[in-house]
Amino acid sequence: MDEQKVIFSEILAAGKKFFEDTFELYKLKGLKSISEIGGLLVFYVIILIVLIPAFLLANFAVAFLIGEQLESLAKGFLIVAAAYFLIGILLFAFKNKLTKWFINLIIRSIFKT
Repeated sequence: MDEQKVIFSEILAAGKKFFEDTFELYKLKGLKSISEIGGLLVFYVIILIVLIPAFLLANFAVAFLIGEQLESLAKGFLIVAAAYFLIGILLFAFKNKLTKWFINLIIRSIFKT
């Protein structure tokens, strides 16, 4: 009988150790996923900080170029603004599809193997 108690306590200790190790493994996997997402987020924020001013200046250049061709700077800026207005309408029209795409992208990056 004592031998069965010893075996049972060893099995119980091994099971407890298994669950503790499994829990620790999932914690580390979760930390890895969060770290990767955080790293990507910081990277994309830095890229945006660099690209937004360049994009803004390029838009001014295009507006001035179109304005010079039309001999009216106001028309050049109006055409560039109209282009962005149309892009905004398209984005709003495809809002649900774009939202699902971004959600799936985030989920894939979290659960990638």
